[in-house]
Amino acid sequence: MIMPTFNEPLAPGSGSVLAERAFKDLKSTLSSYGSSLSPDAEKALFAVLTAMESGLRGELPPSFYLSAIDPGTGKSLAVAMFLRAYKASGFLPASGVLVLVSRLAEIETYLAAAGLDRNEVAVLTGEPTLNALGAPEALHDQAPVMFTTQQRLAARGAKATMSALPAFFYRGAPRALRIWDESILPGAQQVVKVDDLGALLGPLRASKKAVATLVQSTIIDAWQAAPGSVLTIPEDLGGSWGKAADFVGAAELSALAGYEARVVNIHGDVRLAGASPTLPADFAPAIVLDASGRVRKAYRLWEERTGSLTRLPSAHNDYSDMVVHVWRHASGRRTLADAKARRAIVEAIVGTVRQRPGEEWLIVHYKDATTLLPEVRLKLDPEVANRIHGLTWGRHHGTNAFAHVPNIIVVGQPDYGDHGYEAIAAAAIGDGKVPELTDGERLALRKGEIAHNLLQAVCRSRARVARNGVAGGCRVYLCISAGSDLEAVLDDCFPGYHRREWMPKGSVGLSGRKGQVVHYLAERFEADRDAVVRKKEVTHAVGIKPPALPKILADGAVQEALDVLGIEEAHSTFTVRRPSFEPFPGGGFLIEDLGA
Repeated sequence: MIMPTFNEPLAPGSGSVLAERAFKDLKSTLSSYGSSLSPDAEKALFAVLTAMESGLRGELPPSFYLSAIDPGTGKSLAVAMFLRAYKASGFLPASGVLVLVSRLAEIETYLAAAGLDRNEVAVLTGEPTLNALGAPEALHDQAPVMFTTQQRLAARGAKATMSALPAFFYRGAPRALRIWDESILPGAQQVVKVDDLGALLGPLRASKKAVATLVQSTIIDAWQAAPGSVLTIPEDLGGSWGKAADFVGAAELSALAGYEARVVNIHGDVRLAGASPTLPADFAPAIVLDASGRVRKAYRLWEERTGSLTRLPSAHNDYSDMVVHVWRHASGRRTLADAKARRAIVEAIVGTVRQRPGEEWLIVHYKDATTLLPEVRLKLDPEVANRIHGLTWGRHHGTNAFAHVPNIIVVGQPDYGDHGYEAIAAAAIGDGKVPELTDGERLALRKGEIAHNLLQAVCRSRARVARNGVAGGCRVYLCISAGSDLEAVLDDCFPGYHRREWMPKGSVGLSGRKGQVVHYLAERFEADRDAVVRKKEVTHAVGIKPPALPKILADGAVQEALDVLGIEEAHSTFTVRRPSFEPFPGGGFLIEDLGA
């Protein structure tokens, strides 16, 4: 078999027998669903199938091969079709496949699509009923295909090699083809709040005096270190901690033992940020399937700093049937924890849902905002409330449970702080060291994480149901704080999307004529984003004389409100800022035209 060159277009006819068969079956299956692949998707999917066959034959150089294909394009189905082709070949070459998933539910989906018999597959998880779908554990070594969780491998293999992990073997050797479904970094982020470590000293002194001494010296070193400096955490902290192991910060500090951590001091809150390896040193080569691969800058850092990540051809959907409504409003954890501040967000959501009471809705929010969803439901009629679904940040990856939902409301965004991004950067390198970042790299990393989370969250909705390269039509409502470069993030995530301003009643904190001017402009541009609104029209609608308008527009609060709305003032007119992209040709209609 000829080794593929992944930076060049791939096409059927290259002599990849299993890839050819799987690709044919993939296209046939998609056709039966009434869908087809765009040219870019064809290249990307055939490339990943070819890489899988090369891996199975032991012909891939040791690297992580990243396939960034948008949700709904068929990458999971492509894996299932490859497993079918492998079975049809009599499971030759006899080198074995290891599929690592992030969620248990994915295993059943794969098994149903791949058509594997029980004796042909091993399922290794902490769930006995799921394990029973495959061969008994004593016969796992004889099953050509194994499914397990990423967490199980990380727990067993962070400081091991694949050759030292017989639980994952096929016929007495490590499985040659390793497929990692969803996001991956070679390290696990670790952040320790130094103040938390003081609580460990008492319990440790009773039984682990040497460990207590090391923890105390680490606290002193962290407090005395200059912000931004790097400490190496004592290797002996990686041993037994006794009863203190359950205290806050103990697990993270232990995981960092022997590795570097950066000292991050924000107004006296000192934290240690680094990463610990999570994968066996010889885990590569591996195929990684992650839609976020095209927007997450942590991959770029991994690629540029280590050279151990190789990009396969990617493909993204056309999002011209998606409308994103943006409301720039405080929506962080503190806001949502305050009943009075939260009320405005609840009322905004309730008012928006009431506009389409017969449809289903998905609300993505912080895990600790436990009252948000109940408060929304209580203000709605029971039959409407039953159509409201919830999903928290941190659980917004992978699930297909809401792929039928046409409306999604996203409240807030995960922001990891300076210490969090230092840890993510260290995890992207994965060698236990913390990299030096330029200001540009740090900013790109933050924007990339916002894009990664937003893409994953929104694609839990009907957006993930792509047809012929066009993402499913849906409405997205973003309640997001000011400060992030949201337009650039949205452009990266959803090429071809349409943007609207989401202006819940009373959301702009302006009263009187100032509020009337802002609300009139918001409503005009909500109805027609391409409109050119003349100032005479505004003064007439609001009932003021023309000389009064410049004074209103000079008010700082009015300027801020118009900036949030993206409204620009010219000599005699108002327009909305143009997006920085050209819409992709798609279905030719907006979500409002779907009538769904």
